[in-house]
Amino acid sequence: MNVLVCCSSQSPDNAIFEFAEEAAKEIAEFIVRGNHNLVFGGGKTGLMGVISQKVQQNRPNSKIFISTLRKWQDDLEEDTFDDCFVFDKLSERKDKLFELADVIVVLPGGLGTIDELFSAIEAKRTGELDKLKLIIICNFRGYFKEAFRMIDTTVCQGFSGRPSRTLYEEIHRVDELGYYLNCAAQYASRRNR
Repeated sequence: MNVLVCCSSQSPDNAIFEFAEEAAKEIAEFIVRGNHNLVFGGGKTGLMGVISQKVQQNRPNSKIFISTLRKWQDDLEEDTFDDCFVFDKLSERKDKLFELADVIVVLPGGLGTIDELFSAIEAKRTGELDKLKLIIICNFRGYFKEAFRMIDTTVCQGFSGRPSRTLYEEIHRVDELGYYLNCAAQYASRRNR
């Protein structure tokens, strides 16, 4: 199974990062234990670094790298990948990320993460993304509260015709993550038969 992780490549000194770091370790363990692949856009620092380094140590050729060349040039030169895709445009990059992913996990992050979050939800809403593909949003300590408020506002004001909250799973604790990752793995194995 291909696990796409959208998250920060920064390491802020706060409680949200500490919660998210535990989830990042859990995701890496899940990938390693289950012989899954990490789909990601690069980064050796922050939450992305926690995941990619753990996967690299235990399953060095299980990472699928999808990025724009200029931003993560060092990763291309120093790391090993099962597959590598490099695009000039972010929109092409996102399309490939979503195409390859069997599950999308969103941890706290910056503008790039938020862009990927909304793009994944919209792709699922419009049918560009398999309706059974899970999007798991780790809303630790209310990190995505304002994003969810914005989604709810689009529905309440009539700008979004479909209840968008049905398009993703929201979790608040690290111990909830394993359940949804296992569900995604079961669906992916049935779909790939």
